[in-house]
Amino acid sequence: MKSRAVLAFFVVALSILGTACHTNEEAGRQEIPSEQDGLFAATEQERYETADEGVAILIENETDLDFEGDPAYSIEREIDGVWYTVDMRRDFPAMGFFVGAQSITTEFYPLEVVEEELTPGNYRIVLSFIQQTDEGLVGEEIYLAATFEIVD
Repeated sequence: MKSRAVLAFFVVALSILGTACHTNEEAGRQEIPSEQDGLFAATEQERYETADEGVAILIENETDLDFEGDPAYSIEREIDGVWYTVDMRRDFPAMGFFVGAQSITTEFYPLEVVEEELTPGNYRIVLSFIQQTDEGLVGEEIYLAATFEIVD
């Protein structure tokens, strides 16, 4: 009888702990470059503080093609060499953008979109692009990652 009570306690405790400490899923793409086919993405700073409002990303297009930046993006955290997705609020504003041929643009990604405050560690913002022509969007998506560190 005593062992059942102890077992029941651990089951309840683990279920409460499991909801309080949500584990993020392993990112589907582990290897994502910061440069591909003449498109580059990099953060303006290597380090951001936990109190910072967001991350600024420089996007450079050295090609003669125009690209559309997908409004959907993800924030991922590196833990022991593996990237995991960071849970984001579902109501965060989508921000699509245009990257013209032979141009540089800066996009700002607010950190308030994450469900929980980011803790110190290595992060990346994953962006996707697709070529834009007069006929519309064509070709395959290009994924780029801009890495940064969060510090206290």
